Amino acid sequence: MAYLQGMDVSRWQGTVDWKKAKAAGIEFAFTRASVSDYYTDPMCLTNIQGMQDNGILWGAYMVLRDTETAKDQVDKFYESIGNNKPDLPVVMDCELRNTSPEAMMNTIEQVSNLVVHFDGRLPIYYSNLSYTNYLGSPLWLSRHYLWIANYTNKPEGPSDESITGYFPAMPSMWNNKYLFWQWSADKNGLGEKYGAESADIDLNRFKGTIEDLRAFAGLEPPKAESWLKTLLKQICGALEKI
Repeated sequence: MAYLQGMDVSRWQGTVDWKKAKAAGIEFAFTRASVSDYYTDPMCLTNIQGMQDNGILWGAYMVLRDTETAKDQVDKFYESIGNNKPDLPVVMDCELRNTSPEAMMNTIEQVSNLVVHFDGRLPIYYSNLSYTNYLGSPLWLSRHYLWIANYTNKPEGPSDESITGYFPAMPSMWNNKYLFWQWSADKNGLGEKYGAESADIDLNRFKGTIEDLRAFAGLEPPKAESWLKTLLKQICGALEKI
């Protein structure tokens, strides 16, 4: 299985040299847009422009809290990205423990429904195994595309996931079907290599080819034999059962 290199950024990476990132092999990237209903990342629009100018497929994420309304958080996200439409589906960053698992699940469900209304696509669920377990691992979450955080901080190695250390720890209800894997973050010392002002950078893999990623983004139809086409059919089937 082929992988594409990607990264995600926020104000903590400073001003990113996106031309350098592209030259280093970055094909896709996500920028933080907002936190809850009260914060817009000051580098969001600059990052969007840089990704667009350098031919990098891009997305944006909102950090969710269960202490504010879903509508206000979605409104803040779209306010933060301006008139730009992300290539990739909207990302719900789910990591914060504010009130209760039940309150967060309610927030996620409402945000998801609102995003589908505005964007026409199911959002991506970004989280890790521990947090998903905290939520109770509800089956309906698996209708969303999965961006899993699990750090190996190993150099880019073989694409054979049967090799220990090259497969992320992830919630079982996705049946090992993830799309994005955030595999390296703090203390990797790779910020400069990928054009960031920070010492470190969040690195990601997309499980597929550039054609698969463009198909996922809706920029071209998936190939008949594509694993992605099969996965999307599985997600549609799961939606009918939930």
